[in-house]
Amino acid sequence: MIVWSGKGILSFGVLLASIVLLRLTMPIELSDYANAFGFFISAIFSLYFGLKWNSQEDGRVFVDEKTGERVKVKNSHTLFWIKMEYIGLIFLIIGIAILFKASIWSGLISLFIVGVLVYYILSSGGKKLKKEEEHVKQIEEIFKNAIKKSESEDSQDDTETDVNKDDKKEEEDLSRYMPKTYKKE
Repeated sequence: MIVWSGKGILSFGVLLASIVLLRLTMPIELSDYANAFGFFISAIFSLYFGLKWNSQEDGRVFVDEKTGERVKVKNSHTLFWIKMEYIGLIFLIIGIAILFKASIWSGLISLFIVGVLVYYILSSGGKKLKKEEEHVKQIEEIFKNAIKKSESEDSQDDTETDVNKDDKKEEEDLSRYMPKTYKKE
């Protein structure tokens, strides 16, 4: 019996479809590799879409009529009560184990490739976070400077008296807004 919620069943569907297609297209001698690659394909699918679908902030808000309490319910995409992204990791480990069974060298190579990919993802993710933090700090500084500037302009306007404002209006030369006429000589 397969138990899932949301779109979690797609992980199992992709696993079955990829294994069947690979076993039909590859020679019988390489059936272990077909199984391993099927698990890898399903792992990539589950990791990517699990992270995408389970991290969405949208959800329904329900209000309890008796207490008035608000409850936000998010959709969870699971297979056997495990989130899709974790199912992807499990499929990845199973795929590596199958490769180790087929050949120690293919298992070691796949383990090395996965290690390099994990290192790259973790290191680039940290860089992105640092860049985002820098951008947030820059935006905060811009807003702080704009607020200080507007506050200083407001305080200058408040210190001026109505008499000074009237004097400035009279002193302004409004002729600069008038059309210019040229005389022919």
